[in-house]
Amino acid sequence: MKISKFLNNISAINFRNKMTPLNWFLLAGLLIFLLFFRESLIKIILVIVFAPFTRVTIRYSKAVPHVSLASNTPLSVFMGILFGPVFGFFYGLLMGCYAYFINGYVKLNHIITIILAAVSAVLGGVYKIFFDNYGTELGFIIGNVDTFILAYTLALITRIFIGWFAFFQTDFFERITHSLGQFISQLFFFMPVLKILYDYLVPLI
Repeated sequence: MKISKFLNNISAINFRNKMTPLNWFLLAGLLIFLLFFRESLIKIILVIVFAPFTRVTIRYSKAVPHVSLASNTPLSVFMGILFGPVFGFFYGLLMGCYAYFINGYVKLNHIITIILAAVSAVLGGVYKIFFDNYGTELGFIIGNVDTFILAYTLALITRIFIGWFAFFQTDFFERITHSLGQFISQLFFFMPVLKILYDYLVPLI
């Protein structure tokens, strides 16, 4: 009992010694930042986490024929839905340039893919705003489907239609298989994980 009390006293003394005026100032600044700039902090953390993941998935996306494991498009849509179409657009564009160019993918098709990811992010954000504002009026159509799932899915479908014409120079069969494989992986692999992350982050923003 005496030993436990002694250790507690030592810990209290060490804490007081370490909490200099400068450390108190830094702690107060951190708390203020978390209180008023929490959304910015979440954005920074997500970009730091998503950057290496996007780079790796793009690097190895060529390993599985006709199945796109690249994560820039689904993550861009996610960011557009979570933070709005403007932020999503610049995220998709800049992250795409970083992830593709650092892997040496600089062909025309890769640049088009980057642009489509940015456009998809805008679509995701716009769809989310639309369903949040008019979901009640469209209740007889969309029912009780979650607006995140609706916005995410419609953004991917729209991206496929735009990409169909954007990649007109690509072989017809390759366009079909790649579009289908891409949609399946982004819908059934990425969406469930991103939905969980979205539900967790929304209350924090």
